[in-house]
Amino acid sequence: LLSFSRSLDSAEGVIQPVNANQVLSLALKNLAVSIGEKSAEISWDALPPLRMRESHLLQIFQNLVANAIKYSGGKQPRIHVSATFRRGVRLLSVKDNGIGIPPEYHERVFGIFKRLHRDEIPGTGMGLALCKRIVEYYGGKIWLESNEDGGTTVLFTAPFQDERPPQKEPLTPAPKEQPGPTAPATSE
Repeated sequence: LLSFSRSLDSAEGVIQPVNANQVLSLALKNLAVSIGEKSAEISWDALPPLRMRESHLLQIFQNLVANAIKYSGGKQPRIHVSATFRRGVRLLSVKDNGIGIPPEYHERVFGIFKRLHRDEIPGTGMGLALCKRIVEYYGGKIWLESNEDGGTTVLFTAPFQDERPPQKEPLTPAPKEQPGPTAPATSE
């Protein structure tokens, strides 16, 4: 609970572009024991630079890959991480071949302490809630899709390096009108 409440504490200051490939590599290094124990096969496409804190992206990757390994259903986990550009946003996905999540639970699993396999598989029920909190902090969305051959794909949008937030005010103030002679009103 403390981890969840502090998840965005480091969110102040300027956000620099982060190399998503390096962050994913670090997440996989942190999960090396779990990956080795389950002989997980993890592949990924080249990922774009993203405009978010490295620690936040690391939490997302670690949670999503750890879940894919944990919910493999006794078979060898096969996980693929990719990124595409769709409808003006950068879309990242983590696809697995695990036990899957029925569509009626796709929204529920993002709630804090909302777990589907409470008795069978240990966990806190905070991983996906934390991912959702981080993604939404950056103005993104996160959701699930069921795979035709079983398993689940977690998709989320993220700001990418070349994206700039929309300007709410002009960068330079508009010149103020100088007081001067007023023209008489005319009617036509």
